[in-house]
Amino acid sequence: MNRNDRNISERSPFLKGIIALGLGVAASFYSGHKSYEYEKLRESKIPLAFSEIHQIETDAIAQGKVIGENPNEGLIERENESEVGGIARTYYLAGLNDLTMKIFECSNTAHFQDGDFYKQFAKELRLRFDPENKKHHYELTDLFEIVPQSSQIVYGNLQSFIEIEKSLPEIIQAFENSWTEKHHDNYHTEIKVSYDVSTDTNGNTSMTPEYSTEQVYDNTDHSYWYHKEEGEKASFSLDALIDNFPDIKFGEEIIIPSKVNEEGEKAVRESRKLNKDDEELSLEEVKRFVDTWYAGSTLTISELEAYSLWDKVKSYAQEWRGAKKIAQDDFYKTYHPQDNGPKEYQIAEKSKNECSNLQGTLGTAIESVQFTQRSLPELKDKIFEFIETAEKTEEDGDYKKLGKEVLAQTRGLYEKNFIKGFDVDRFRGEMVFLWSFLGLIAGAGIGVGVGAGASALEKRVRGF
Repeated sequence: MNRNDRNISERSPFLKGIIALGLGVAASFYSGHKSYEYEKLRESKIPLAFSEIHQIETDAIAQGKVIGENPNEGLIERENESEVGGIARTYYLAGLNDLTMKIFECSNTAHFQDGDFYKQFAKELRLRFDPENKKHHYELTDLFEIVPQSSQIVYGNLQSFIEIEKSLPEIIQAFENSWTEKHHDNYHTEIKVSYDVSTDTNGNTSMTPEYSTEQVYDNTDHSYWYHKEEGEKASFSLDALIDNFPDIKFGEEIIIPSKVNEEGEKAVRESRKLNKDDEELSLEEVKRFVDTWYAGSTLTISELEAYSLWDKVKSYAQEWRGAKKIAQDDFYKTYHPQDNGPKEYQIAEKSKNECSNLQGTLGTAIESVQFTQRSLPELKDKIFEFIETAEKTEEDGDYKKLGKEVLAQTRGLYEKNFIKGFDVDRFRGEMVFLWSFLGLIAGAGIGVGVGAGASALEKRVRGF
């Protein structure tokens, strides 16, 4: 091989590396940039769906659910709306949905206006609190009054949930203490023999025994001790709780709007269309999005789950009343380690587990309303602080930080109360990283191929 041949061979790996690195970086930058642009587009279009609350009022009046021409005033003033057909929970969920949606709508509008986004965002929010600029039946000024007031009635109707949730830990602990279990696996030792085969220099083969021991499973001793005092305590406490709350269902029937009006339909469609060629939503899909304020709400989902769990708890309470009469210590052997225990023990365990599930579900419902009551005053104050700071400040600084906090608090409020709602945290930084990484890998792979081709071509040109 002459000197030129050696130079080509020596340069080949270096050339491949340079090309791979260059194309990898270029592809990573390109794919990362494209991903970033797409995520910014997603961020500029938070999906919207208003509850059609004014249509709900019209439907409620037609159904005789409220009295008078101003259903909201009639609703708030009633002490026990479940007896007179009030719609507090409907107002609470629909109003809370629309309050967050209107803030998101301000963000969407600001993204498509010239100038500083946060300045435009503050301007849009200011308009939503301006009585001279009222375009809809309920603006933010109205909703920041309706939602806190209706939440008080809703929270009052949650008293059965609250009392049950407070009582369950003691019952769960009593079921836990009613049984003690212990399991012991039994083994025997077996001696294993293996042979080490060796051949000496003369070709003679010898076998040397090697001994080892192994623990082999035989069976398991299961021991269950029943503690009658705790078992009776669990039964008595649970029965008393059921007697106090035979029915935990809300008296109010949620009212779903009978139709979606033109402006509401437009908001749903436009906020979800990222590209011109995106498929148009059907009317059924639009209606499903609009009804998410109810079907996707934390309170609704937890409420329905709580009803089901409460029925199970009542059923297990009845089973335990019979099982505790014959519950006793039990000891036996099985030829497998796992064991479900005596039937009476299983009933106690199922009762404990369902009570725990119920406690968690009730806690989720209660906390969603408590979170709203804590968060709304803070959010309103933050909005006004943001507006005032943005109007006074010309330089970058606090107003942008405040604007980000307004959006973060609004997202937190929505996500806490609508666990099956929309994806409102739109910018996905992890996707930018992923596409940048994939671009790097793909570009490097192409670069290696190009480098190999370039090296082969150089050899061919020089006569190889």
